[in-house]
Amino acid sequence: GAPGALPPSAPAQARPTVPSLYASGGLAAQRAQRPGGCAAPPPPCGPPVGRRPVAPSSRGEPRKQPAVDEGNPVVQFLKEAGLQMYAAALLQSGFDDLETLAAIEDADMKDLGIPSYHIVRLRRKIQELQRRSAGDDDEPSPDHPVVAFLAEVGLSQYSRALLKSGFDEMDTLLLIDDLDLKELGVARGHALKLKKRLREYELERDAQEAAPTLLARAPQRRQPEKSQRVPAPRGP
Repeated sequence: GAPGALPPSAPAQARPTVPSLYASGGLAAQRAQRPGGCAAPPPPCGPPVGRRPVAPSSRGEPRKQPAVDEGNPVVQFLKEAGLQMYAAALLQSGFDDLETLAAIEDADMKDLGIPSYHIVRLRRKIQELQRRSAGDDDEPSPDHPVVAFLAEVGLSQYSRALLKSGFDEMDTLLLIDDLDLKELGVARGHALKLKKRLREYELERDAQEAAPTLLARAPQRRQPEKSQRVPAPRGP
């Protein structure tokens, strides 16, 4: 070339335009390439390796009661009392016979989640069972005044319970009140019937006792005295 002439400038390297970057795979594809030039594998579709899939929640579904032995005396007793829903809890807690169940305390029943109104019912049924068991061997005599009275009014099924509770005389039975009858398990209708018959018995007895007294106090009629004849004087 001519002296003093500037050397021809090197052709400017063309910069890649933004569209050309996205055309060659985009920035995301270039950043995802590994140092070795290999593209990163796509993420797995399934759950991460080593983790168990989470089971769907079962909340809201009713819990199934565990099976119980239907032949167990405790289960049969609870069914008669209408409390069979607590059979599994009582059996699992060791109350698996009637003798052990009779010794249960209110605190034990509360720990098992039994509400107070069912505790009262269970306690009453246990007491009735104990009274029946205690009186099974002693058959009341039909000649007993209380037994005869109850048989007459059609309530002989309560004879044993009343005698065992100390109402073994008619005078004592006349003093019985509603609370006593309720604790003895006497049905409400039978309690009303018994109290009505007792009032009738008391009135009848008082009338019989008062009858001799009234007769004794009644004025006795005087019988007319026989006139004594005076002999007429005899003449000379």
